[in-house]
Amino acid sequence: MSYSFRNDNRLPQARLAVVSYVIVGMIGLLLIGFWKLQVIDSDKYSQWADRNRIRSIPVIAPRGRMLDRDGRVLVVHPVEQRAHSPDQ
Repeated sequence: MSYSFRNDNRLPQARLAVVSYVIVGMIGLLLIGFWKLQVIDSDKYSQWADRNRIRSIPVIAPRGRMLDRDGRVLVVHPVEQRAHSPDQ
């Protein structure tokens, strides 16, 4: 029973080298992607951020009584709530 241990050490080192190259390649791809986002596409994302920063949302004015500073009623707007049902 003689085993050759010299060949056993070579296989894990080769796998380790392949895995190392794959990891370095993936990190390289990530860095290239980050560089593309920061340098090449920065104008596009800057414009998107400017458009997204200010957003106008219409607010419907509440209806009801309008009072003067003494609390007297000036105008009364009836509050209407209508619901539409598909049966009508």
